[in-house]
Amino acid sequence: PAFIFFIFGLPLIRKALREQKELAYLLLLGAMAFFALYVQILSGWAMESRFIALFLIPTLPIAGFGVEAVLKYVSRKFGWKQPVILLLLGIFLIAPGVYKELKASSDHNIILKKIGEAIARKERGARAVQIAGTLRRMQLVHFYANLPYQGAPCFDSSLWLKPRDTSALEKAIDQGIEYFVYDEGNWSSQDLVTIEKKKGIFFETVQTWETPGFGKVRLLRIKRE
Repeated sequence: PAFIFFIFGLPLIRKALREQKELAYLLLLGAMAFFALYVQILSGWAMESRFIALFLIPTLPIAGFGVEAVLKYVSRKFGWKQPVILLLLGIFLIAPGVYKELKASSDHNIILKKIGEAIARKERGARAVQIAGTLRRMQLVHFYANLPYQGAPCFDSSLWLKPRDTSALEKAIDQGIEYFVYDEGNWSSQDLVTIEKKKGIFFETVQTWETPGFGKVRLLRIKRE
């Protein structure tokens, strides 16, 4: 939504430059950042979203001009006071992001709960279970998996692995973990095959989930020979 303010602000750049010549420096930085991002995309055909900040930060005055233009237009058209317009603009900007974040967080927590409950059904509280994986908030899986257990085992933060960190997973297996949460966004099947051959183990699929955020997620039980 914020891009709209850039559109409204573009026609005001020339006038602003006449009044505030120092803006030319920021616009030059923005143009150079845009060119650098363009070259990055052409060379690697990929770009992290955080890189866009290099372009956005120096060009924020353009968005500011756009906000000012919208304020004047709405105030003139509807006769609203500026604080009311600013409040509505704030809601307009923030609401989509908040909704998206809350929905993603809810979906994330639901899948973690399902994984933990699948482990709990299998183990039935007979022992404390240790689970490794890459998904954010892996401690929720640990919590639900050990909910039937009489004790209160703590989650080992070293079992929250980095993507495709096979050495860390091998170390966790040596420590005796029973389950591994595989998600195709952070691991490949070849990673599992390599570890199976190296450690003499077998990853048994307990259950699989198709998720919009993580792709295919599999709960794997580690079977030792």
